[in-house]
Amino acid sequence: RMICLVDGVYEIILTTRSTETNGTASININENTIIYGNFPTDNSQHTLMHSVPLKRGDYVMIKGSFGTSDNYSRFEIKKLS
Repeated sequence: RMICLVDGVYEIILTTRSTETNGTASININENTIIYGNFPTDNSQHTLMHSVPLKRGDYVMIKGSFGTSDNYSRFEIKKLS
């Protein structure tokens, strides 16, 4: 869980490699899913990206199927404004 410390608009990027057929991943803010992906094939790489306003105290969580190698998984948050 990543907690927002400064109000603003943020771009959230999640890249993962599915480890199973019909794997899923999602980006969640305060337990609400804001973007969801269903990955139909095993060993396929996918990216979820969404820009969203966050307020101090909001938190971001990622959930789902993730590969076992850091080479294929990435989670990034950029402040846009």
